[in-house]
Amino acid sequence: MKTNIELKSCIKKIIDELMPKATERSCIIESKIPAEASLISDERAFTFILKRLLTLIIQSSLNSQISVSAMYESDSMSIFIKDNNNDYNGYISGKMEKHQALIRRAGCHLSFEFNNRRSIIIILRFPYNKKV
Repeated sequence: MKTNIELKSCIKKIIDELMPKATERSCIIESKIPAEASLISDERAFTFILKRLLTLIIQSSLNSQISVSAMYESDSMSIFIKDNNNDYNGYISGKMEKHQALIRRAGCHLSFEFNNRRSIIIILRFPYNKKV
């Protein structure tokens, strides 16, 4: 069921849970989510997807800076997960393939960008989520 999710607290909870694993791999995770950011989605599906993506990022990273940010666009909300030192090689998108039903239930589109050799940006775009 879709509900209003307060992104800052939801993402903080996920980051806090994953921080020990990130520390083992010498990774730093930071949230750049504004306090007022919210999203209408299936909370269980959203939380699972975000936690899974961050876990996969951590598993394929070493000594990296990982950030989670959000941006409102004219007709949507986008959440960005950026990693500056990732040994990606298709690993994350392949692992997420089996979660397509949950991605649809959350109401988002998942995409990947590669700007530098070891840099990845994962984008979760939620159409029709506007800043109120």
